[in-house]
Amino acid sequence: LERLYALLLICFSFMFQIWMVSSMTTAMTHLEIVSSKRSSMFSALDRFLTLHDISRELRLKVHRSAHHSILTNERHTSEDTVELLQLISEPLLIRLHVEMYAPVLRVCPLLRCFMLTDAASARRFCHTAISVDYVHKDDLIFAELEKQ
Repeated sequence: LERLYALLLICFSFMFQIWMVSSMTTAMTHLEIVSSKRSSMFSALDRFLTLHDISRELRLKVHRSAHHSILTNERHTSEDTVELLQLISEPLLIRLHVEMYAPVLRVCPLLRCFMLTDAASARRFCHTAISVDYVHKDDLIFAELEKQ
């Protein structure tokens, strides 16, 4: 009975070790693929910027923005990348957008009043008029018009 127990324990520990090694190998391979893809993207960006004689200051800003975009895409899943959301019904998608965006809109007193007085239009507003865009802290969003 003791020999059977010892044999089962050895087999179990051996299988566990194999599982651990294969999991670590898979994770390292995935990390290598992601890392090489990212480095090739930045290499192509460097070639493009060098080819067009872009200044060092602008080159650094472009690199920071690209790096920020990659990190943002890793942290935040956009609606466009979720294939199953394209298959759900329109009314359900409207409800989803209302739950996503209404809390943010309620912060503004004008939009809060709008949502309370005309709920149907507010639902349509959440569904059609809102889009999410992540920007880097140094990105210029609004600028004065240049005088000619």
